[in-house]
Amino acid sequence: MRTLYKISVPVSSDNEEATSELLERMFERPACAETDLEAGTTHVSVFLERVPSRTKLKAVVPRFSVQKLRPQNWAESWKHHFKAIEIGSRLLIKPSWVRRKAKPGQRVIVLDPGLSFGTGQHPTTRFCLEQITAFRRERARVEMRLLLHHTKN
Repeated sequence: MRTLYKISVPVSSDNEEATSELLERMFERPACAETDLEAGTTHVSVFLERVPSRTKLKAVVPRFSVQKLRPQNWAESWKHHFKAIEIGSRLLIKPSWVRRKAKPGQRVIVLDPGLSFGTGQHPTTRFCLEQITAFRRERARVEMRLLLHHTKN
């Protein structure tokens, strides 16, 4: 595993694209923009294997930061961001690498995030899952009423 350096430039929304293009041309690497909605800040960053000349960088962008990233297995490290989530008390959605067990009465859906589907954390997906569990609960009540009615007769 190799060490990477993250070069970040704070930008306004007006110059995000221009700064991205500038860094891409300067370092011949793709740039990415990261926005922190809570802080209201945006940074354009490139990831390099060597620290660039600060003089060269300052000549082009007045403000920047350099962060040394610890070596890690980037192909696997993203997984720690995905945790199991509960939808109501009846449904547990978890990636295959999470060992969490279902509670009594809970169903489990093992779902690994990928390019075409996530983990149920998007608000619309979560709403649909909540509706499925609500329907399942209502269906169980109806079945119980029918069973009780049938056993009385």
